[in-house]
Parts: sequence; structure tokens; C-alpha cells
Amino acid sequence: MVILALAILAVASERPNILWLSCEDMGPHLGFCGYSGVRTPHLDALAKKSTHFRKVWSHAPVCAPSRTGIILARHA
Repeated sequence: MVILALAILAVASERPNILWLSCEDMGPHLGFCGYSGVRTPHLDALAKKSTHFRKVWSHAPVCAPSRTGIILARHA
């Protein structure tokens, strides 16, 4: 039983730590995107330690269907 518990803990620690942020109508106006007009120090610090996808596309032209498609993993 102890060996099984240790094995489960070992596997659990190997899983990635994922944080998904979803915001409305932000666009690229963030410091870590190269924009200097707005200060975003906390998002900049998070982006330094994260994976940031710069070349992406959306299957919908507006926020709600696009976000729903991501959440449900289906086309809206």
C-alpha cells in the first residue's frame, strides 16, 4: 500500500502545472507582447516563466464562440 501511494505521488509530481487565463477583448496591448503604452508588471513576470504562443488563430471571429470552443474542445 505504501509503495502504491509513493508511486502515485511520483506520477502526480511529473504532471505539468497549467494555468489558463481567458480575458475579454484584450488584444496584444500587454508589456510582454512588446507594447509599452500600458504597464502590466504582474502579467510580464508570469509570462517570463511561462509558454507564450505568439502565432495562433481562432476558429471564430468573436470572443464568446471562440472561448466556448476552447473550453468545450468543440467547434462553436
